[in-house]
Amino acid sequence: MNVVLSFYLQPFASNKQLKLGPFERSTLYNWKRIWRNVFNKNLTSSEQSLWYQVVNNVVPTNEALHKIGLTPDPKCRCCGQKNTIEHKLTDCVYKKLWEDAVHAISSFTRVKKEHINANNILKPSFYYGPKDQHIKTLKFFASVLTVVL
Repeated sequence: MNVVLSFYLQPFASNKQLKLGPFERSTLYNWKRIWRNVFNKNLTSSEQSLWYQVVNNVVPTNEALHKIGLTPDPKCRCCGQKNTIEHKLTDCVYKKLWEDAVHAISSFTRVKKEHINANNILKPSFYYGPKDQHIKTLKFFASVLTVVL
């Protein structure tokens, strides 16, 4: 009994990502905070929809489209790297936009730039400052994601 029980509980004992079908879940994310941010009542329905797509990684990148056979190549057309949401946001054509956005949010929230990274944005578990400042941050990054995606 203990062997069987430990076999089933073993994945939950570590902080490694767990693969559950096409979705990845991790014990490293504060999912309660993420969903609170995604479905914040002060966001418009289009902003909520965008955040939902980003968090669930259902944005039509070449990598995602290649997995379902809708594009022949999973690589970025601009630079040839793996075309993911994070790549589009931080590495390629929109790199300067990303750097400017991080600088703007860092100045606005007084959060150090090194604490604002793509992972914090793609899984928005952050809470920056007072409520109105936090809402502005969510809306600002939603507008950046709209341009990029």
